[in-house]
Amino acid sequence: MMSMIFVIFGMIWRWLIKSFINLTLLISLWMILPGCLSSPANPGTGELQASPTDSIEVLPTTVPNQTHAPLPQQGGPFLLIQTNLEEYKIFNFSTIESVSFNPPMPYRGFNLNDRLSPTGQKMFFPDGQGNIIVTDLITGQILETHSPSNNAPIFDLNLAVEAARSSLTEIDYPDANLMTSIETAYHESIANIRWYQNDQYLLTVHSSTPTSTNLSLYDLASKTRIELEKLPGLVLDYQVSPGGKHILVKKAYFDEPQTWMHDLYYLINIDTKEVQPIPMPSLVDNPSLSWLNNELIGINHQMQPIGGVDYSIFNLNNQALRHMVKGSFTHINQYKDKLFILKQNNAPDITTISLISYEGETLKLQEINNRCVYKGRMGDFILINCETESLLLDENLDITPLGNRVSLLSSAPGGDNVIFVNQDGGTFLLNQISLERQPILMEGTPLEIRWLPDGSGFLYRLSGELHLYDINLKQSTLILTSAHLSDYTNINAIWIDMN
Repeated sequence: MMSMIFVIFGMIWRWLIKSFINLTLLISLWMILPGCLSSPANPGTGELQASPTDSIEVLPTTVPNQTHAPLPQQGGPFLLIQTNLEEYKIFNFSTIESVSFNPPMPYRGFNLNDRLSPTGQKMFFPDGQGNIIVTDLITGQILETHSPSNNAPIFDLNLAVEAARSSLTEIDYPDANLMTSIETAYHESIANIRWYQNDQYLLTVHSSTPTSTNLSLYDLASKTRIELEKLPGLVLDYQVSPGGKHILVKKAYFDEPQTWMHDLYYLINIDTKEVQPIPMPSLVDNPSLSWLNNELIGINHQMQPIGGVDYSIFNLNNQALRHMVKGSFTHINQYKDKLFILKQNNAPDITTISLISYEGETLKLQEINNRCVYKGRMGDFILINCETESLLLDENLDITPLGNRVSLLSSAPGGDNVIFVNQDGGTFLLNQISLERQPILMEGTPLEIRWLPDGSGFLYRLSGELHLYDINLKQSTLILTSAHLSDYTNINAIWIDMN
């Protein structure tokens, strides 16, 4: 062995001399040879020992520990806002300073308000692999990663297509289109995650069979999941009642207007886990359902771009279905313990406004010789926009003119102040009790208004700019400039509740 090595070394030496190679290469080879001459690390075992250079670096699969630096206990209020396409910041409005917020997942296209917990102190982030990351907005700590989808059956798209096809006998739906529609509905279904009542529970959707998804209640503290229903089809949407005791669920294999007759609606009792179907009126065409209060569900028989055609209510207590409105309407909503209804009559310049009881009795009726549409609520007042002016209606439907048509309306939280902007760009601070108003001078006509939590001021957005207006000081402060604020959509932002 030794003689062979020295022979090889001699041959290399002669070759280097003939080729005029730099002597440094020879020195490098000489430093390597002792390794060949040394004894094995584990003689007689035949095992190869990996050197440090043999190991492969494994990239961490865990999420980072923090989304941002801890927020100070003093100061605020604190606003988390998307400032650019992939950039988020938390602003402290006592100092007008900001810190970066780095979501734990790289995908940044999410609505902050949809992820915010009921206390305003936590957020959740799905990782796209069936896991949910929960973070603390005050400390910035990433608290835990939960896996509520563990042990869920794998969804089989081909089997789901077969199941859907068996119920679509009256519609000639191409296979490729059907597969795409079901696949889209499935991904939207399992992505529909929401907080429930407090910071301990999440409503989640998972595969329950190879062809269905089901709604579940997940406990973050015990890490347990309770299935709330086991009905066939995909969960397309769900709405929790105002009191949280019931959930209205819409199920089908996909969500398209031409197949509305295959949509099924169910009512889940959270306490008893009982599930019952919601009866539909006899004459419906692509209906929509929504909660009016804890005991009543409103059913719009036929959705229209504005309003609908015919309207019924379903009473959970007596299981009665009552037809409330016949014909076309432009708006219906709950007003105290009544229904507020706005209709355009056959005569194009007459608007009929009424208040009716849930028993169907007309309590108040008002006709306006103008074409009017619903704009919003302002305390006990209802604001409607007519062709040239805005009107306020009280609980008796008595009318108070407000002036030029209102384009933007925003009420302060827990207070009497309202900001409204009219079509001429005038901005006013209005007391919704006395209806006294005063003009406000700002840096431009606002596209959006968002009040501070204590009502002492508000943020307003101009194209590419965000300003803070202090009501007491009557002055504006520029907070942020960004092309992201030039979009027609409202700012993606939430207030962090330090209390």
